[in-house]
Amino acid sequence: MKRRTSKRARCVVVAMDLRGHGATKTEDERCENDADADGAPGAAGVDFSAERLVADVVAVTTQLYGGTGRKVVLLGHSMGGAIATRAAAAMMTKAREDDAAREDAAAREDAANPRARVVRVAGLVVVDVVEGTAVESFNRAEVAMAARPRRFACARTAIEWAVRAGGVTKNVHSAAASFPSQLREASDEASGSHLRWRTDVAKTRPHWDGWYAGLSKLFVEVKTPKLLLLAGTDRLDVDLTVAQMQGKFQMVVFPNASHATHEDEPGATSVGVAGFIERYVCRG
Repeated sequence: MKRRTSKRARCVVVAMDLRGHGATKTEDERCENDADADGAPGAAGVDFSAERLVADVVAVTTQLYGGTGRKVVLLGHSMGGAIATRAAAAMMTKAREDDAAREDAAAREDAANPRARVVRVAGLVVVDVVEGTAVESFNRAEVAMAARPRRFACARTAIEWAVRAGGVTKNVHSAAASFPSQLREASDEASGSHLRWRTDVAKTRPHWDGWYAGLSKLFVEVKTPKLLLLAGTDRLDVDLTVAQMQGKFQMVVFPNASHATHEDEPGATSVGVAGFIERYVCRG
């Protein structure tokens, strides 16, 4: 999807690891020797609050593009979409404050440092995340977390589970590319070498409400071109249904996709995202 989107929209695609994701580790993650009983380290010791995750995204984006004048489109799936929305709102607020501060002579001097300047948010894309349906699914998500295997013998069996039983994606090629990053290598005397979960997602439960509370209203209010990709129109809550009828954001529906819309339909998702960038960002 990254290659297809960058080629179609003639843009640079940057994919960052959020806390508890991929190979990146933060200082507040516990070492593997202090792992939880099920072998998944980090979740209990990591700050997964919306505020912390937003601060991470803002910091990385500012480091890469602050003061460059380049247009930035934020894109996120599920919880990542919620964080992308909040990060876009935060950076646009910072931009307005920066514009006001430039009336002061000291602020104009500071502007000589490009890294001190703000990010130019030019668009927001969120994939299959709606406040109302997300909150309603919390109980089902907890049940799913409790039912999933604690370990896998190898990457092949993990990918097979993700496609056949895990509800992760229906696309085996996507699962092969993305699912291994959710796991880590481990070993013990009983089962030898195997794979366990990178993070115990169930232990992030105290933060779920904070990720999604007020999300639909904030998404509508962010004053930048917006695209919502959904697996079905039944996922829309009242706020987004009204806003969509008023034309406040663009929407593309993939009726044959699951929650992992971009993994089930990578080609169609790439076309939708690239088309949005070409229409509303490149010409903006």
